[in-house]
Amino acid sequence: MEAPSAEALAWEAAARERSVLGAPEGSVLAPASLPYALEIVSTSASLPSDDDGAPTCRASVSLYDKEAKAMFGRTWESAPLPWPQPGEPLQIATTVALHTPIVSPGCTVVVEIVRGEGDEAVSVGWSAVPLFAGAGAKLREEFGPEIETPVFAGTPRYLLFDNEPPSEEALPDCLLRTRVRTAHATLGAYQQLLRENEVVALDEEIVGLSGSLAAPAAPPTCSITLSELSFAIPGVVDADGATDISKLSFDDALMKYLQSVTAPEVWASAGGVKTACALVGVHNVSARSPCPARAPRSVDCANAAVDRGVATSRPASPCRS
Repeated sequence: MEAPSAEALAWEAAARERSVLGAPEGSVLAPASLPYALEIVSTSASLPSDDDGAPTCRASVSLYDKEAKAMFGRTWESAPLPWPQPGEPLQIATTVALHTPIVSPGCTVVVEIVRGEGDEAVSVGWSAVPLFAGAGAKLREEFGPEIETPVFAGTPRYLLFDNEPPSEEALPDCLLRTRVRTAHATLGAYQQLLRENEVVALDEEIVGLSGSLAAPAAPPTCSITLSELSFAIPGVVDADGATDISKLSFDDALMKYLQSVTAPEVWASAGGVKTACALVGVHNVSARSPCPARAPRSVDCANAAVDRGVATSRPASPCRS
């Protein structure tokens, strides 16, 4: 077997770094994924610091579900921000975007301010911002008025043990100022290039766009042809023992496999399968790769499936790395 190329290995490493955790079980979902934007403006007062602290800090954005007491999605981190002069508020002035079908009222966006780099990084404050529109809520095309939420000392990992941070940990007179937009038109037009619950900056380069969400420019399209596509149907075990599917026609073997992996009541209610089809999809890994050639990644996913002769007898979900 041919060893993976350096480019392939770099792509895989970049994709792993940007893995996205799925939404917790029990989340309330809308029929379709909704685009959001969050403008993080500033703090209303200075954050705790010491004279020997690092000259820069970063803002990170994570998604949190109160019911499950779990973070999900992918944490986004800003570029280094200058640490303000003593007594001055922190100016963040950045906008992030994501799309999600979640409308659970218990889901929030957690913004954390971390000072320093690497092992020297220390959390100096965090805040939970209500972002998700409740079920049936009216979406807002423009940014709404500023939302002010308390900034707490310590780390938001406290939420993994208790949903409500202790009031005594709130920093005196310090609030996080944000604005929310619950229907971002540009993101809505290109959200298929991002995974659900993946937080990105509006000025961040997006694979599949010749630019960012702030200034999108669709790249030239290309045609892809899949030829000699083959299918491998797993063996099926009946109550009487193993079935040799090699003696069955493709249609009969496919139906036996589908029936074996489907709950009996569901299979009965379906009244039998009339048609079968395979759906082949490509999906953008949306990773800032160290490799110069980025756009063909989705093509590689499709080619890999063909080269391995792998397909499923159930409709396949979009290829994800």
